[in-house]
Amino acid sequence: ALSAALQVPLVLYGPYFTPNNDWSAQFAFVPQNAGYVLPAPQDSNAFYSALLDFGINASTAAVDQSTGMIAYEVDWMSCLSGIPNFRVAVDAGQEWLDGMNQAAEQRGITIQYCMATPMNLMQSLSLSQVTNGRASDDYASLNNWNIGGGAILWSALGLKPSKDNFWTSFDEKLLPECHQHGTDQVSTDVHAIVAILSCGPVGISDAVGMTNATLIMRTCRSDGRLLQPVRPVTAINDQFIDCVFNERCMNI
Repeated sequence: ALSAALQVPLVLYGPYFTPNNDWSAQFAFVPQNAGYVLPAPQDSNAFYSALLDFGINASTAAVDQSTGMIAYEVDWMSCLSGIPNFRVAVDAGQEWLDGMNQAAEQRGITIQYCMATPMNLMQSLSLSQVTNGRASDDYASLNNWNIGGGAILWSALGLKPSKDNFWTSFDEKLLPECHQHGTDQVSTDVHAIVAILSCGPVGISDAVGMTNATLIMRTCRSDGRLLQPVRPVTAINDQFIDCVFNERCMNI
């Protein structure tokens, strides 16, 4: 298994699912006749229990129980929260996230949010396993280091904000099929600084053999413990004033 070979734990990424997934006959899914589905709210706990068990069993080496899956990331939450089923039933979205959290709690798995709405973040106050989330845009977009505004809300709710993963080397090659807009290779130091000051996960996404180990080791101790502040970096008042009077946007 990859986790055992690298001697590191893994995060299972599962934002939404194909309609003909392996559990389609066991649980109800919504919305109907769509290209992607989520477990119906009433089946949320049972579905995520099955999914997390699959992730744990498939990734944990029998000889080393310290490897394998330790967390689950749900992405595209701003889109998923708007599906018709969640908009017509008052508590449907809440039941979906509650079921996910219960399954994770029973297995000692933490949850990471991505593209979360303020509604999702507020509900996290009642969810024991939601610990952190991405407060930035994608790395392949402009200004994804700009997490200061959003970090105010995330940290006020007891969550750790983070920025998207980043490259640590200047000379990595962009593949023709990759989205090049905003992939800022010349500001590796800025991305590393914001990542560590966010108090959230620090993720690198270099090609094999391209990681700048010197830069990475400035963010952590030799044993891998991140050198983070007590509180995440946040925007100051002047940034909000500048945005208002100069018609600029701030990522919240």
